[in-house]
Amino acid sequence: MQHMSNNLNEWLGYSPIELIGESFTKIFAKTFEEKLLCGHLNSFISGAEHADEYHLLHKNGHTIPVWINAVSIVNADGNALRFFTLNKMPGNNEPLTAGNQENNLAEAALEFLINYSEECFVMVDNNLTIIRFNKQFYTLYKKYLGKEITIGGCILDYSKDDQKQDLKELYVKALQGETIETELEIPIYNDKPVFFYLKYKPLRDNTGNVIGVFVSGFDITEKKIAQMALLQKQSEQELIYNTVNEIIFLIDVEEGNRFRFQSVNQSFLNSTGLPKEQVLNKYIEDVIPVNSYPVVLENYQKALQTGQPVSWEESSQYPTGEKTGIVTITPILNDKGACLQLLGSVHDITALKISGDKLEKLNAKLKYQAMALAESNLELERFAYVASHDLQEPLRMVSSFLQLLEKKYKDQLDETGSKYIYYAVDGAGRMQKLILDLLEYSRVNTNDDATGDTNMNAVTKEILHIMESKIKELNAIVEVGPLPVLALTRRTQMFQLMQNLISNAFKYHGANQLHISINAIEENNKWIISVKDNGIGFDEAFAEKVFIIFRRLHNKSEYSGTGIGLSICKKIVERYHGKIWAKTAPGKGSCFYFSISK
Repeated sequence: MQHMSNNLNEWLGYSPIELIGESFTKIFAKTFEEKLLCGHLNSFISGAEHADEYHLLHKNGHTIPVWINAVSIVNADGNALRFFTLNKMPGNNEPLTAGNQENNLAEAALEFLINYSEECFVMVDNNLTIIRFNKQFYTLYKKYLGKEITIGGCILDYSKDDQKQDLKELYVKALQGETIETELEIPIYNDKPVFFYLKYKPLRDNTGNVIGVFVSGFDITEKKIAQMALLQKQSEQELIYNTVNEIIFLIDVEEGNRFRFQSVNQSFLNSTGLPKEQVLNKYIEDVIPVNSYPVVLENYQKALQTGQPVSWEESSQYPTGEKTGIVTITPILNDKGACLQLLGSVHDITALKISGDKLEKLNAKLKYQAMALAESNLELERFAYVASHDLQEPLRMVSSFLQLLEKKYKDQLDETGSKYIYYAVDGAGRMQKLILDLLEYSRVNTNDDATGDTNMNAVTKEILHIMESKIKELNAIVEVGPLPVLALTRRTQMFQLMQNLISNAFKYHGANQLHISINAIEENNKWIISVKDNGIGFDEAFAEKVFIIFRRLHNKSEYSGTGIGLSICKKIVERYHGKIWAKTAPGKGSCFYFSISK
């Protein structure tokens, strides 16, 4: 048995669910009538209609004579269900008339449909007393509220305390003749809310007076949760839509290829300075500036024709000023390939454009200044070359005539005169040396020798061979590690660079035996070569000043030279975009490093 009416439960003394699932033979008396019933089982199983008198068995043991009609009904799933109507026998023990049987069958059919509907039903009288309910209503109340509903109880007694007042108001309105549709949320069921759709409808008698309320409803929890999730997702999407910096808008494509703004995000309004009412539901020609409209219209039509996204750069004048952006229009096609909408986005590059214009002007200015500086440097280098070249001849003449004067009148000059001539010749010689060094310095940037691979091992070996007599004189120890081959360099300049650094190590040696180490290490995309000695060293506070032209740290009477050697080294290294530096300490020697790109 899948369902039993409330009347049958009352006849037999059972609860509404006590007999559900039991065999239907349980309610029949163990009498001849039961055997007769069993004899009709084949007709019950085959689905044939059947009607006869039988005796039912009450829960306390006494029997009840009834008239039974049996028919078959096919449900929505196509399964056959056996449908029985039972009526107590009249007092005279005569069978029911055909008219009574039809009425009882109709009433039973209505009872069956109510109880097999997916909706739950309950009926209450004017005092909100329960007078009838179906199986679904009973099941839902027990499942979600943990209460077994019974006929004769007040419907509000089975409701949650915090909802009783609201539910009472709904029943009162229905008793006043209103039909009400609403949703009810039961806040806690396994920590999750449960939702019901409920319809309250007044019950009327034959005279039209309201005698109660009929409530129907069904569980909409899954639908409601899905709806809430959808609203949450829409809310999140709207939040993203209106908070992203990108300008986004949606265009409806209307008949005749007319374009109307359907939606715009907040960035659109912020960027253009237009109020929402001047944009939404307006055609693009009413929103887009006149100067930009032809280009915009052309690209919109291109997107319609190709069905593909179209992008272009656009500058337009809006209340907030001139705006420049990269516009992209993407057609939204239906299942037939027709374009119903255009999704637009604009990447605002106004600030970038302004910065780019400023940068372009600044670059042009810097380029002009660089050209002017290069020209000035070239003029200075030419002047230095010409000056140093032309100054050598008069200096040679001064030096030569002074030496002739000393030779011819040596015997006639006293000690003071000889000393004056010596100073003059020495000064001319030092001046000539300065001029030669200055000439060498000016030639660093004008050297146009072909570049190539320079083997620094071979260069260093050649320099040490030239300085062999000096090495023997000082009994110096020179250690040379593996040195690289430098690409795209001029050998003459690499030779001059290494020669100046090694010569410095010899010049500024100390009292101890001179020890020189020449090494190289590879670091990322460059080579670092070092020349280290154990000479006199100097204060590291002067580590940058030693590379300034003509800057000397020692008296010329102690150490010869013009103070230009390290300046030439620095100029050579910087020409190859490298760096040169020194680490040193007084009395502990020096180590000079320079880097050259691979």
